[in-house]
Amino acid sequence: MLGKSKQELPPMDYHHHFRFQIRVSQAMLWIGLALAIIGPAMSPFFYAVHGSTMLAALTLFYMGIMYSQHPGFTNFMPSKQASILIASLLMLWGALLMASNWTWRPLTVLWASIYAIMFAKQGLGGKPLYFPNWFTLAGLLSDVGAAVLGFQWGLIGFPIASAMGLVRRVSNRMKPTPLDALLLPLYPIVASLLWLEADRAAFIAIIIALMGLPIVNANEGLAVALPMGLIVGLTVGLPSAIATILMGLPSIYYFHAMAIGFLAPIMLSLCVPMLAPGILWIWPKGYSSWIPAAVGAAAVLRILSYYYGEDALIGALLLLYIAVIGAAQHYIRGRRVKVL
Repeated sequence: MLGKSKQELPPMDYHHHFRFQIRVSQAMLWIGLALAIIGPAMSPFFYAVHGSTMLAALTLFYMGIMYSQHPGFTNFMPSKQASILIASLLMLWGALLMASNWTWRPLTVLWASIYAIMFAKQGLGGKPLYFPNWFTLAGLLSDVGAAVLGFQWGLIGFPIASAMGLVRRVSNRMKPTPLDALLLPLYPIVASLLWLEADRAAFIAIIIALMGLPIVNANEGLAVALPMGLIVGLTVGLPSAIATILMGLPSIYYFHAMAIGFLAPIMLSLCVPMLAPGILWIWPKGYSSWIPAAVGAAAVLRILSYYYGEDALIGALLLLYIAVIGAAQHYIRGRRVKVL
């Protein structure tokens, strides 16, 4: 059984399921963070493994984030067995993806389908709490499509869709619009076909239309970096990805622009300071708004490395690690919070 509605569970059973649900979320998040730190350093030496490592990192990170929020976003508590199954499949999947073993494809279909069924049981609909879950479902279906077609880079669809759903929540845009109804069904199809240049342009157009212009009131505390992260993602990341198409650069530059310029600033301004503390039970001491800006600059340098070679690439790596160290030091100076 995948789980039960929160209202159906006695308090002790809820606590028992919650403990496993949050522990597997922690495991996925820690592994995703570790791979995200290791992955960039691999790029000059093990380029092929670098790509699959970063895709595994992004997927595990966002699964850790989204799975930890599942009861709150759906009023549905996953069972102990479901939590262990999803986490085990994802960790095995990540190892196989990094090893370039073809079995990552059926495993993607398996874990994404199980998680999608969990949403289908409870958590989909038009009311504000449930509507952003359609973004997560669209991301899961896009990963299924990428796996069926054997296009590894299409796996970026799930992290991006998850990020968009979170942004819609924090910007209080949780009611569906006619444009959402039109574009969300198209998202998995377009995300699965990103080897096509025209499709990559359409993907950006869909993201812009679904994101809109997020307005957040976050000027202090752990949310202080969120406005900067959204500005960088929308004014640096997406335009950089468009530029790679217009300049006819190899597609890998497009995916770096999307991952470093769009996705990473949102991760480091929303997920890491605002959501991860409640999952990892470590409360950071403040946060810095320059962190997503540094990542945005790294994205620009990564594209310029096509023209300026290793100097620009090394500069991009340095800026990435400066941002990571900046985020980490807030956690190191923070305090642990006892929950269980």
